[in-house]
Amino acid sequence: TNVRSKTRSSGKVSSPTTKKGKQGTRPTTKPGATGVRSVTRVRKNTANKKVDSKNNSKSLLPFLIAGALAGVVYFKPELVGIKKENNTAPSQTTQETKKLPVRDVAQAKETMGILTFKNYDPSMEIFVNGEKANLVGIDVFLEFNKEYQVSVRKTGYKSWYRDSKIVLTPQNKNLTIEVPELEKVATGYITTSRNFSPGSKIKFTIEGRVVEKALPLRNERVPAGEYEATITNPVLNTERKIHFEVKANRKNFIKD
Repeated sequence: TNVRSKTRSSGKVSSPTTKKGKQGTRPTTKPGATGVRSVTRVRKNTANKKVDSKNNSKSLLPFLIAGALAGVVYFKPELVGIKKENNTAPSQTTQETKKLPVRDVAQAKETMGILTFKNYDPSMEIFVNGEKANLVGIDVFLEFNKEYQVSVRKTGYKSWYRDSKIVLTPQNKNLTIEVPELEKVATGYITTSRNFSPGSKIKFTIEGRVVEKALPLRNERVPAGEYEATITNPVLNTERKIHFEVKANRKNFIKD
């Protein structure tokens, strides 16, 4: 009793005592210590999140740089010293352009004439000296002082050939040709066997025009009639002649 009264009268707060148990010592906790621990945990969690965000931003930085470089290489290769190659194969139109003059306004005024096709429609094909012409609208640009033979072809119709040749000069540089109404012809379809060796071709003539097709064929539309054809294979060095008939509005089969 005397000890307890002395402690109370002095006003001093005793330090936390330690309770001994079977598993070791355990410190007692003052009232209010839970709040201190929770605040400390919140601060630690916030600090961890900041560290994680910094680490994430650092880890993403190489990817962002790589993506930016890839975009520069793709869209502006010349900025990084890379020469972009054009691997696109030349189209048929490009090849035809090399054979026949193409519209060049500056040159056309001085060295070319204009051949205009009236009644032309996109399903038609214009041929000049046996080669498919490169039209600009309904015009074909031709060099002066040269002879040109003109024909018009359309699938399912009889080809039209101009009787006389054309010559354009600096004095007569413009000429309009009126394409007549083409005569419709009966057509059929030819299909061949699939047993032909790779590289095989068939060659025959339609209205004086040599036609060469790679085999096999499937529903190839040609004018009705009888044909003499040659089947060749340059790889095997073989050649043989055949005769076949195309009946109008029917599918016709050619055996190998």
